[in-house]
Amino acid sequence: MIVDTNLAVGPYPFRHLPLAEPAAMAKFLKEKGVTRAWAGSTDALLHRDVRGVNDRLAATCQAHGGGILVPFGTVNPKQPGWEDDLKRCADVHKMPGLRLHPDYHNYTLADPALPPLLEAASAKKLVVVIVGRMEEERVQHPVFHVTPAAFAPLPGVLAALPDLKVVMANWRLDPSSDGFGVYARVPNLFFDIAMIEGLGRTARLVERVGAGRVLFGSHAPVFVWESAALKLREAALRDEDAAKVRAGNATALVP
Repeated sequence: MIVDTNLAVGPYPFRHLPLAEPAAMAKFLKEKGVTRAWAGSTDALLHRDVRGVNDRLAATCQAHGGGILVPFGTVNPKQPGWEDDLKRCADVHKMPGLRLHPDYHNYTLADPALPPLLEAASAKKLVVVIVGRMEEERVQHPVFHVTPAAFAPLPGVLAALPDLKVVMANWRLDPSSDGFGVYARVPNLFFDIAMIEGLGRTARLVERVGAGRVLFGSHAPVFVWESAALKLREAALRDEDAAKVRAGNATALVP
């Protein structure tokens, strides 16, 4: 059993992705043993009508998700009316969480607009996934450069929100470095494995933060799904720790 916590559905703005179509993605995931997948929308990157993006995502996951795709809506704290977007995600669509894109929505994690959003999400008991980047800068479209989100302010922001569960997705930090310690010490901060690179890095992440705070995330279909599966296999974790990463931790966050 696998729960994939980092997935997006819909047409990607910059290239064709074979599994972008939700029904095809759900079928593929089922064949791989995925029982649930937290799905955001690629429309969330560039569309200004956030309410429409979330409405379509909820309808798409229900109609074509095969019981696997779990919609995670987006909210842009720099956009007027974000409070209504968040309430609609939680109260109308019954979404269990949100995916934030500070890179595409042009704000930093130190922006004063972010804490009110996180406070509202905490009050609604929503899980918040913060996507650091969608792809590496070196492969971005030459006339569409998007600066990745810097996670450095996040531990300080979360100090005031101990009940909020936040997932760092598509992060590029060395879990072996001294600087990673500030993230490891935040108990309500979780980490996906989609963009971990290097032999032993997944195992090292588990050592630094504990198996209970590491999540299986593939970043499909932008990344090849099997890459995340191979990272987990290469880590050679104890069976009980691997089970937590594959599904147990995500299921605890979103029953």
